[in-house]
Amino acid sequence: MKFTGMKTFLCLRSMGLKIKLYCRNLCLLAKMFLDHKTLYYDVEPFLFYVLTLNDNYGSHLVGYFSKEKNCVRNYNLSCIMTLPHTQRKGYGKLLIDFSYVLSKLEGKPGTPEKPLSDLGLIAIALIGETKFCHTSLHI
Repeated sequence: MKFTGMKTFLCLRSMGLKIKLYCRNLCLLAKMFLDHKTLYYDVEPFLFYVLTLNDNYGSHLVGYFSKEKNCVRNYNLSCIMTLPHTQRKGYGKLLIDFSYVLSKLEGKPGTPEKPLSDLGLIAIALIGETKFCHTSLHI
């Protein structure tokens, strides 16, 4: 596939039950950057949504988020991680927005799993402000 200088994005859904090793490796990678990350072995009950940036050189991991398949508390986001070199470029916001879109499509209003990390609190607050502005302006 030739991209001729154009960058594209791809978001893949991986099931922890079917691709255990890949999902475990994602969790271990996240653990390197998130102090509070505890899940890295029991990935079966989770869905992983992986964001990649694709260019002439291949697909490059940007980040991912995970959520429980059958969450009784209606959490739409269990863990989110963007790699350090991709942070502050809007990818985390994109992943969080995507988690809300999925919740809407599933007909399940959701919220991120608690407790949130410090960066998680900031990200959710910024997204909340954006959603409030869009709703107020009817955008």
